[in-house]
Amino acid sequence: MCSIVGWHGDHAPLVAAEYLAFARSLPSSEIYGIIGNAEPLTDIVIHKFPSSLRRHYEKLARFPLGYLVVGDAIGSINPTYAQGMTIAALQVTELDAVLSARQAIDGIAPAFFKRAAKVVDVPW
Repeated sequence: MCSIVGWHGDHAPLVAAEYLAFARSLPSSEIYGIIGNAEPLTDIVIHKFPSSLRRHYEKLARFPLGYLVVGDAIGSINPTYAQGMTIAALQVTELDAVLSARQAIDGIAPAFFKRAAKVVDVPW
């Protein structure tokens, strides 16, 4: 699988010859060297991520009892950066710490959201 990322309107085209030309124009020749002689297994597919999104649940005065959000519901980052799954896993680690420190699960949202915000702060 080959992923080529474009920025600000400079994206790899869908036409195979133009895609290869785009790969050849990159500052490093390694990608073109690999895919230039390879046989594609599928058509070229474009995925555009409109924007990263951060929700600040830690700033809420209250949150519904019995509910909690994790992962992309707190902060979704462009998959190009390869950080989303790590952020989600670290949030779950923080949730485990909050749950381990309490006798009951009622009212865990504020403590969890405060810790989850610190996780998202790092890559954000």
